Amino acid sequence: MSLETFTIPGYKDIFKGSNESYEELVKDLNSETIIILCSMLNGELTCPEPIADIQKRLISLISKNFTFDQKQQLNDSFRYFNKTASGIFEGGIIFRRYLLAMILKELNNYRSVQSRKSDRENEYLFFKAYLKIIDEVNDSDLLKIDFSEIEKSNPLYIFWLCWKPVLSQFELMEKGNMVFEMLKSACLLEYAKNNLLIYLKEYLNKFGFKSPGHLLASFNSINKATESYRPKEHFRKYTLLNVRKKNIAKHLKSQCINSEIKGTLELRDLKKSPLLFHQKRNSYIILDYYFARKKTFRSTYFELFHQTSLKPEDKLLQQKAFNKYSQEIGDLLEAKCLKPIITLLAGNDFDKIHFDDKSDGLPDGYVRKDRKIFLFEYKAYFFPESLVHESDFNKTLKYFNDRFTGKKGIGQIKEQITKIYNLNFEFDNELKNLVETGNITIYPIITFNEYHFGLTGLTQYLDGEFKKIIPQKYREKFSIMPLALINLETILDMVLTNQNINDLKTHLNSYQTFTYNIQYRFFKNPDNATLNSAFVGFDNYYYSAIAPQPVSIEKTQNILTSLLKLTGISLDELNRKI
Repeated sequence: MSLETFTIPGYKDIFKGSNESYEELVKDLNSETIIILCSMLNGELTCPEPIADIQKRLISLISKNFTFDQKQQLNDSFRYFNKTASGIFEGGIIFRRYLLAMILKELNNYRSVQSRKSDRENEYLFFKAYLKIIDEVNDSDLLKIDFSEIEKSNPLYIFWLCWKPVLSQFELMEKGNMVFEMLKSACLLEYAKNNLLIYLKEYLNKFGFKSPGHLLASFNSINKATESYRPKEHFRKYTLLNVRKKNIAKHLKSQCINSEIKGTLELRDLKKSPLLFHQKRNSYIILDYYFARKKTFRSTYFELFHQTSLKPEDKLLQQKAFNKYSQEIGDLLEAKCLKPIITLLAGNDFDKIHFDDKSDGLPDGYVRKDRKIFLFEYKAYFFPESLVHESDFNKTLKYFNDRFTGKKGIGQIKEQITKIYNLNFEFDNELKNLVETGNITIYPIITFNEYHFGLTGLTQYLDGEFKKIIPQKYREKFSIMPLALINLETILDMVLTNQNINDLKTHLNSYQTFTYNIQYRFFKNPDNATLNSAFVGFDNYYYSAIAPQPVSIEKTQNILTSLLKLTGISLDELNRKI
């Protein structure tokens, strides 16, 4: 298995000697047409098919009306690029990052024009313009990186290489899990109903909703649309949201990008507003399926504070109020999400399971199977948008250190191992005998629900810091596995695909073997092609090498029901008018 870095050809590689600008290529093309086509292609990338098959199909769809000479020239150019490329080129050129960049470029330069060219000519111009976008995005990446910023002799240089070039684009690998987003939202809405009722009413009234359940139903309609798949059609994921209920339509409208705002829209705006209203069809188009899915929780979380009177009018008080609110919700997610997911993962195949009861030094989650102990520490942090856009290595490093080192994160796990060593886990009656007879293996795991904490190299950096604080006598007594950072969403995927705690153990061992071998190769002969593989996070490794095919939407709904039952949340109560 390999996680190589791929090379993608752009306009300069395919049309050598030509010098058309993007603006010249699209001047006679309608912006709405380009945006819709990009969103359709973007949706196809989410099909449950091998990516190589998707790429072949999309290139065939785009080029089916090209002339014989155009097709021949493209084939020759791609073949030549494949022979001369410094990286690996597998024929794929249609990717989410470039499609979103093209959507933003069109939104910021919106045109309504009547083309005088044929459909065949327009399709060829679109393809050439898309290749220009690839060049623009890739060139922009190089401009953002100042390789003189850090000395190669600096022991942190490897992590600088892992974080600096990719931080701004890492979030585009995030997909989101419908069940996890709905679970978090249900937990938040139940909490708000019981503790923030005035503000929840104020928020729901914006859309004409009478209950928290109505808001969840609206999000669920979007989520189901992102799961729609018609394998016999040319465009298998293209779905229009045609809503007749006024309150849901109002909610969908609040998530629509405004095409009248020119020159100011950025990727963060697409994350907030991943829908577009299609005037001719009187329907809503999903511009990005993964952004739409992630809004299920994030929009409610942020808007409940920022768009209601929960946010103080006095600017001096706003940050303190938000910190208090975010701490409450973080504690809520730790209490409500970790326990049901780990419980379902453990099933009946464990000897002891225990969750945080607010005692000092105990893990958020503890599972023991024979002599294997899994320690789960859950961190419900949100990675700040400012760090994504600044891409400042030192600020990023400080952020990680403040939240995962010292007394937090790895410090907490060290304290838990100390308690095991001193036989202070009184909830596990068999532990004393097991410790005294030896041969115990400990799997230290930090779980989270923020995708950025799966960043390439972060696991290895924190594991290095973790090793520094673990006394030698603990290592002599126990087999302490390397620290693992795992998105709780990934563990939920294991639950959804009928995996258990033994599978998690197998995956962790496989991951450590893989990264150890690739790192050995990397340090022996450093090159960019193996850098990402050598320091890949567990989540990306899991989805690239291990994850089974997604289960049916019916099964996911059943799992969601089980999770809500374990949290004590009643959908009937959420649907009750407030």
